[in-house]
Amino acid sequence: MAEILGAGARMTAATHGDAVVALAVWRVLEKTFCGRELYVDDLVTDAERRSKGIGAKLIAHLAAQARKLDCGLLALDSSTQRHAAHRFYLHEGFSIVGFRFTRRP
Repeated sequence: MAEILGAGARMTAATHGDAVVALAVWRVLEKTFCGRELYVDDLVTDAERRSKGIGAKLIAHLAAQARKLDCGLLALDSSTQRHAAHRFYLHEGFSIVGFRFTRRP
């Protein structure tokens, strides 16, 4: 985590009292195909606190940060089997715009 944050990533936490109830790790990237984007590496909400609006508030905060930092996109990746997360992202206005291909070097 120190290496990721040291390379420019940022962390935003949603708290309730002394407890962290949701967390996002994000960074600003420049891409040749879409320009400047706020990319969310990780977005997690405590399992017991899901579906209570915390994730939506965190997404709204990230969208505000994207506007403030002159990013044209707010983007994230989600594994294909995470259907509940996909429903949440679609509800929050995200679109599925392509496929991501990976392989080991």
